[in-house]
Amino acid sequence: MAILRTDALVIKRFDLRETSLLVNFYSREYGKLTGELKGIRAEPSKFASPVELFSLNEIIFYQRRNSPVHLVSQCDLKDGFSPIRQNLDRITAAADRHRRRELLGETADGIPGSVAAHGNPRDIEAGRVDARILAGKRI
Repeated sequence: MAILRTDALVIKRFDLRETSLLVNFYSREYGKLTGELKGIRAEPSKFASPVELFSLNEIIFYQRRNSPVHLVSQCDLKDGFSPIRQNLDRITAAADRHRRRELLGETADGIPGSVAAHGNPRDIEAGRVDARILAGKRI
C-alpha cells in the first residue's frame, strides 16, 4: 500500500457500519477517490475535519491495490466553503457538477476532465462563475 497526500473536495459521504464513514473525494492529482474514515463517527476529534459536503480537505490515504476504497488516515480541513452551502444556487451548481462528473465516470486512473476545466470552488463561492454555466445550460 502506497501512502499518498492530496488536497481533495468532499463530494459525497455515507455512514458505514457504526463508527465509520465512506467518503467520495475529488482531487486534481487522483480524480475521484473513495475513502474509508474508520472511527470518525465514534470519535470525531480523531480527524481535524467534520468532512462536510463541498469542503476542501488535505487527506493522507493508503492506496489499496485490490479495492476501489482507500483507507484515509488523516483528514485536515483547509477550507469549508460555507458560503457555497448557504446559497441554494451555489449548492445546486456544485451538486450538478458532481453529477456530471459521475456520469463521465471520472476516476483516479482515467480522468477525462479536471477541476480547472469545470471551475474552481473558490470562483463559485465568490460568484465569479455563473451557476447556469456549471449546470451545462446556455446563457
